[in-house]
Formats: sequence, structure tokens, C-alpha cells
Amino acid sequence: MTLPTILFIPGACTAPSCYDLVVPLLKEQGHQTVQAPLPSNNPDYPAAHTAESDGLSFLNGYLLPLIKEGKEVIVFAHSFGATCMSGSKSNVSKSARKAKGEAGGVVGIIYISGCLAPDGVSQIEYTGGADTVPSFLKIDHPSPGLFVFDPIVPYLFNDTDPKTAEEFAKAHLPHAMQPLMTPVSAPLWTDPALDGRRAYFKTMLDKTFAPEVQQMFIDGSGVKWEVVEIDGGHEAFLTKPKLVADAVLKLAQSWQ
Repeated sequence: MTLPTILFIPGACTAPSCYDLVVPLLKEQGHQTVQAPLPSNNPDYPAAHTAESDGLSFLNGYLLPLIKEGKEVIVFAHSFGATCMSGSKSNVSKSARKAKGEAGGVVGIIYISGCLAPDGVSQIEYTGGADTVPSFLKIDHPSPGLFVFDPIVPYLFNDTDPKTAEEFAKAHLPHAMQPLMTPVSAPLWTDPALDGRRAYFKTMLDKTFAPEVQQMFIDGSGVKWEVVEIDGGHEAFLTKPKLVADAVLKLAQSWQ
């Protein structure tokens, strides 16, 4: 039996390589993986990016080509990557494609510490508006239209030793601000065909989205999630890769 391909979507300020510690643990169990970039990470022209354009880049550039090859796919998305991931109107689920006599499709989604803004709403609006942008986001830095985490370690890598945290922090990227302030479009998680195939990894040591905030996202989504508590911070796939990989493998098996 061919196991699902896992499509990894990064969050803001992180490169696709953020999943490099998790991927080998999944490959050795037989899963193929794809690591997509988030276009609004470290862009040349920040104003050219929106939440919708980011979501469509994942959908059209990665998810749909995999599905058209007949592959079954699990989408694993982090933070803003989960927020903007599009596809609810594209019939990408395995069940929808099977009904049309087509192979492949999404067999499940796993979101880790993701803000579940509904269709037509921006992440900033959903989390309280422009006046509530967290103090740890340094806006218009290193240039207009971009932001970075400042400080990085306490909010992203608080769950590992200081030396390792500083190494991880070196890979931190500036991110365009506009995607967080523009509406998401057709977020994948809203697709009814994914009922029973949604998992949310709630990171219990998270200092970016505290566990209680993540629970508010889950409760406010209006759909059912299988909630998995991960004993890690906002980027637990880096700091606790085996915990994350084991949880992914368990879900993948249950969705076969």
C-alpha cells in the first residue's frame, strides 16, 4: 500500500527547511514528503503579497499537482501557513475526487498552532485588529512592509536549551505584513468533505499563541477537530521533532 504524501506548509518567518528534522522520521516509515515555501517570507516586494495569493500558491503550485498525479495527501501546516492555506472550493478531498471517478486527494489535514480565521477575514482582524498586534512583532523591520519576531527565542524556541534555540533563531526570516492584514480565501479547513479528517496540534508550551488562545481558535471554527496536545512551543517540529512525527504517523494510520 502506498502511504499518503505529506505536504508541509511553513508559517511566517520560517523557511521550508524548518521541517528538516521531522521529514526523515516520516520517510523512514514510508511516507513521501514535499516542503513548500511561503512566498511572503522574505519577499523582494512585500506589498505584492496577500493572504489569498499565499494560499493559492500552495494550492496551485503544490497541492493540486500532487493530486493530479493521483497521490493521496496529508496537508501539515503551521501557524500563518495554516491560516492562509486555500482549497475548500476546489474539490481536493479524496472523497470528492472518488465521487467523480478520479484518483488521489486530501485524506486529512494537520494544523499546528494555526489561527483559524474564516473565509473573508484577515488574521489580524480575527485576533483583535491592528491595535492588538503583539508587542513581540517588530513592524517595518528590517524594511517597510516587513516584520520579524523580536525577541525571537522567548516566543519561538522557549522549549529547548539556549544554545540550540540560538541556532534555530539564525534561520528566522522577515515576513510581509500585508498577508496578515488581508482576508483569507476559501480556507481548506472549512471543506465539509474533511469532516472527521481534521487534526489540530495544540502546542502546550507556546508563547506566540498560548494554549488557551489555540483552544479559542478551535472552538470558534465551528467544525470538529481531533485535538492532539504537543508538549512543545510554537515551532515544536524543530524542538520536539519525534513528538510531532509520532503524532503525524498515528493520524496517518487512522486515516488510511
